[in-house]
Amino acid sequence: MVEAILVPRHETSDCSAAVLALLQRLLVPLHEPGRGLTQVFEDLATAFQCNAAGLAWGHDGLPFLCHPQGAPDIRFPWQDQPALLTELRSSCLPLAVRTAERHWLLSLVGERSTPCLLLWLEAPSSRQWTEAEQSALLLTSQVLTNRLAPTEGEMPRWREQLRRLSAQHTLEQTALVVRRLAHDFSNVLTSILGFSELGLCQGGRDATLQRYLQEIYRGAELGAHFTDRLRLFARRIAKTAIVPISLRDVVQEEMARCAPTWPSSISLQADVPADLPLVAGSAAALNDILAALLENAREAIPSQGSVWITARRRDLDTGDCLEFLGTPAPGAYVEVSVHDSGPGFTPELLRRLFQEPFFTTKIRHRGLGLHVVYGLVLSHGGGLALNNHVEGGALARFVLPVVTAEHTTPEDPSRSPGSTRRILLVTQTPELRSAIARILQPEGYEIVRTPTAAEGLLSWTTARTQPFSLLMVEESILCGKNREILRSWLQRENKVSLVCLGGENPRGASLLPFLSCPYTFVPLPLLPEVLLDAVRVALDRPVAASA
Repeated sequence: MVEAILVPRHETSDCSAAVLALLQRLLVPLHEPGRGLTQVFEDLATAFQCNAAGLAWGHDGLPFLCHPQGAPDIRFPWQDQPALLTELRSSCLPLAVRTAERHWLLSLVGERSTPCLLLWLEAPSSRQWTEAEQSALLLTSQVLTNRLAPTEGEMPRWREQLRRLSAQHTLEQTALVVRRLAHDFSNVLTSILGFSELGLCQGGRDATLQRYLQEIYRGAELGAHFTDRLRLFARRIAKTAIVPISLRDVVQEEMARCAPTWPSSISLQADVPADLPLVAGSAAALNDILAALLENAREAIPSQGSVWITARRRDLDTGDCLEFLGTPAPGAYVEVSVHDSGPGFTPELLRRLFQEPFFTTKIRHRGLGLHVVYGLVLSHGGGLALNNHVEGGALARFVLPVVTAEHTTPEDPSRSPGSTRRILLVTQTPELRSAIARILQPEGYEIVRTPTAAEGLLSWTTARTQPFSLLMVEESILCGKNREILRSWLQRENKVSLVCLGGENPRGASLLPFLSCPYTFVPLPLLPEVLLDAVRVALDRPVAASA
């Protein structure tokens, strides 16, 4: 939703003098440090005596600057005439565009060869933009462009927000490319891993060949891990179940994990109130976020120091949302802060951290940790901010929305969050379980493995709070006792979606003749797209009610 500042209409012949007075205040070094970007644009709309003013992305025209609540929806001219954006990028002057009800004045902020912003003003169609006003808007865009340039020293709040918006545009452009590449590389690496796993499982092994296969497997596994991290950064919709989560529990888990590995010279302290609201998220994702931030904080302390975790409820308004990289909207959030006693961020590091994709100062690292945190927070509707603490040291903050009615458990437990993402896998082959997890977990599926049919079916039957929605069985283990257990169980339990993993020829598989429910067959070795399609088909297939 686009919101705009509404100001009274005034009949005026020219507003350029008022605009110049505003720009002078913005250029004075001793301006108000607490003034945010929304206040700047409120002043701008008042100075130009127009209905509304705001910012949009310069390459796709998507508006993003939020103004006070209660403004009417606006239809922007470039939505109906995309060529306006091309014309504006090739022009040196602001562009006046008249529609049926409005008269617009448009200008670009930033270098046209780099991610730029679109500055727009909106007035009644009867309004005439004078040459002086067009020049004043051009000067305004130049002032804002100048404020995007890197400089030393403390920046005003509105300028930090403007820089942050520019950095987020760079991140989103990078994520678009990374998302496509990670998908293709994941498919290639999964095939290498699958066939090397099969080679390692073959009998009559040649020692030299086995050593070569192990090295291939290890190298592909590292590549798959790196690709998974890229996918987490590029993800924009949470693939895992979004359910009510206690941040206090997640913090306690991460502190327990850190305790045996952190040096005694670095203390870890937490202040997380017991009555903190639940947040809407995925426990695994929150663990990943905290783990990455805590690892960065620990590495920032050279020898001795402290790391603090704090959490509090926070209600964000429109201006507060601009403090964060991400897409938080005004509303109720929980803010988590990780503060260390290290040297903090240098201005150069803060500038380059997200403006240069995967920039890092760490040796032999890919610079993915904070980018993964950004991707995970963004996919949960939250935001991330990196600053220096007023008392010294680096400060990383992220916000996640508190639980609302849409996150409550529905009445039907079979349709509860996560129920269509939980898979029970019956296999004795670690390599097969590893391959399946590597294919399905990035898509948000949870894999639970058991080695025998008896253990697996007991797990299925007793899983009531988090029921399984799919049974996946490796054909090779279903002989003798396992076969009879599965046959008997299938005769009693009809509400089953089943995937069978077997040889190349499904008609020759020993499992299939006694199946009493619909199934989907997947041949081995696994191919990623084949397995994903089979799982989707099995989950979409209607199943009969339990007898």
